[in-house]
Amino acid sequence: MAASPKPESLDVRSSETIDSLSDAASSLLNSDTEAKPAVNATDINSSIFARKWKEIITLHKDLTELGASDFSQHHARVTVIGGQSVGKSSLVETVSGISVPRDSGTCTRCPMECTMSSGGESWSCQISLRYDHDSEGIALLEPRTEEFGPRLTTQADVELWLRRAQAAILSPHWSKEYFYNKEAIDIRPGLDSQRLPFSKNAVVMHLQDPSFTDLSFVDLPGLIQNAEQNMINLVKDLVVALIKGDNTIILVTSDEWRQCVWLARPIPRASGQSPDTVSEGQISAREKWKALLEGRSVDHKLLHGYFCVRLRDEAERSRNSARSEAEAAANLFFSQKPWNEIKDGSRFGVSNLVDYLSRLLIRLIEANLPHLRNDIRRLLEECVSDLSELPSRIEAKDGEVNAEAMILANRFCDDVRRAVTGTDCPRDLKIFVQTNRKHCALLKQAIRQTSPNFTPRAVSVDSESNAPKITSSDVRELIEGSKTWEFPGHIPFEVTTTLVHQFTSTWTKPTMQCFDRVCENLHIFMDDLTRRHFGMLPNLLKFVSQRLDAVRKEAEEQLRRHIARETGDPVFTQNDDLLESAKKVWHNKYCETPQPANLFGGGGLRVAVTAAVHDDVLDIMALVRAYFEVAYKACFQRVIDTVPILIEHELNRALADGLLRMLVSGLVNGTQPLATLLDEDPAISRRRKALCAKQKRLEQIRARLERWELDALTYRLELVSLEPGHSSVPQSKDDGTECIRGRLV
Repeated sequence: MAASPKPESLDVRSSETIDSLSDAASSLLNSDTEAKPAVNATDINSSIFARKWKEIITLHKDLTELGASDFSQHHARVTVIGGQSVGKSSLVETVSGISVPRDSGTCTRCPMECTMSSGGESWSCQISLRYDHDSEGIALLEPRTEEFGPRLTTQADVELWLRRAQAAILSPHWSKEYFYNKEAIDIRPGLDSQRLPFSKNAVVMHLQDPSFTDLSFVDLPGLIQNAEQNMINLVKDLVVALIKGDNTIILVTSDEWRQCVWLARPIPRASGQSPDTVSEGQISAREKWKALLEGRSVDHKLLHGYFCVRLRDEAERSRNSARSEAEAAANLFFSQKPWNEIKDGSRFGVSNLVDYLSRLLIRLIEANLPHLRNDIRRLLEECVSDLSELPSRIEAKDGEVNAEAMILANRFCDDVRRAVTGTDCPRDLKIFVQTNRKHCALLKQAIRQTSPNFTPRAVSVDSESNAPKITSSDVRELIEGSKTWEFPGHIPFEVTTTLVHQFTSTWTKPTMQCFDRVCENLHIFMDDLTRRHFGMLPNLLKFVSQRLDAVRKEAEEQLRRHIARETGDPVFTQNDDLLESAKKVWHNKYCETPQPANLFGGGGLRVAVTAAVHDDVLDIMALVRAYFEVAYKACFQRVIDTVPILIEHELNRALADGLLRMLVSGLVNGTQPLATLLDEDPAISRRRKALCAKQKRLEQIRARLERWELDALTYRLELVSLEPGHSSVPQSKDDGTECIRGRLV
């Protein structure tokens, strides 16, 4: 269906006007179903259907404001599209009875929704702004509709208020109240560099008048060609987005017929086609238009046919002629040849067009309500399911930790305690202690391998040691380098302490490696357990991690002090018997060392060490190795036992014992606000927010549909046919399946 262009906007002086339609457009618009004439225009409001129509249009308005079209293709609507400056605004004016903004070039820069209602005792207009998208064109989670200005009771005021409303839509950087007192000259294009060229948000008009036929339609920005390509694409995308519904009735102006058809072409359709309207300026091809209006045109036949309307000329518009005057002029015009020769007079005049559109729209709305309800129910179930899969959320109420948070914190700390002690815990928590024991076993092995590796000859005596070999020459060099004023044959004690420190100094590295592994295991365990109990709460994870780092730092300091005591000065023992006994054993071993294997592969023989190896060197080797034995059973044994216990008590159990107190204290008295500390992961938060907003909108739509069903039962509403005894919209099947397939344009 196309709006009629201005007479001067389309050159139709030759008979090629219709023939110039492309084959693609003709193919698209052909239909095997003949256009059925609508009933003659009547005073709908005096009929038994007036109340029903009013209720359905109100329902449609409410569903549109709730964004039903975002969730279902079964939300019907009428859209007016066409090219720039081809009379689209004139048609909107004629249909609605108001004056819309007019300027050279593009006037409509955002969708203009108009709902005409027969309610009210006198004429009124309430303008609103509906925000569905942000300034970048991204859909909002929660669309909102805000009233703009006062309720208007004078038609002459509408044009300026529409200018103000559109300026507000295009200027999200200003509050809407900023435009309330602006004059047209103050908000003309080009004055504000931040103003958007176009917007997906809509200006909404709710017109009420007892004489109105109930109808709702959307006037879209005119298609442009003489502009930058990005602007052309922007408008084109905006139009396509609003005409792609399965049940969209598209009112198309003839002047941009080719382009409008091209836009609609990619959209699948199975039934409806576009009625078109023809203006007075196009009657040079009267015979061909006559064939179109009578449904005799084979090439351009439409399911709902064509309409011919007469629009006000510039003189009538300038003197703001009354609607009754325009209707009288139209009636006079269509009473003349060749229009009076067409049998179906219902194809002429705005009133007949509005009546037909109103009936068709209401028919579509009502026929698709069951499918819309099913879509909403299905989407709501999916939304609830998606929300249930998200981690549970802990909220702070009035800045205080609520009972739920305290219960969860206590359970969390209890699991930490059970995992650390290894008692009364499930198998998955026992892994924590089992992993730590493996790390402690590695510590024992690493320290055992630090025993002094004395080798009086080429073959090592200690098979367990991984320490560097210390030969007789090394010991002799150390002895000689340590002498000062000693008596002959006396070996400085410095030699003994130096050799002892060579192996005890290596204990720090495996000890700290064990500590680091236990800490890493604790971090992994705490992260996993925190996520299991609190979901994805990055701030709380950070809070627990900070507390763990504090405990780790203190435990590490104590561990380093302990190792320093065990490995530092003085080198001393009171276990004289064990020391002397071990010294003899190792002295004998060093005196009888295996002979290196010969060149022919023979095994070594145990022979006495040659005199080249002096007794003082062997004595030092035996003494130091014996001290290691004593240290292994005393100091070393303390290390491999005490270090794990110290780590356990000062790290793991210190965290477990003080975690609940620390957690509650941090939640209540911490520097971070409680609400911030309990904030969940941003990605999950965005997901939850989007799902909650979607659920809220779906529930509002469902509630509105349920209220309508109650009203329908009360008023015993029945389906309205497009004409007496005939309906051009297929009926519902008995099983309640789809009653309208494809889309109506």
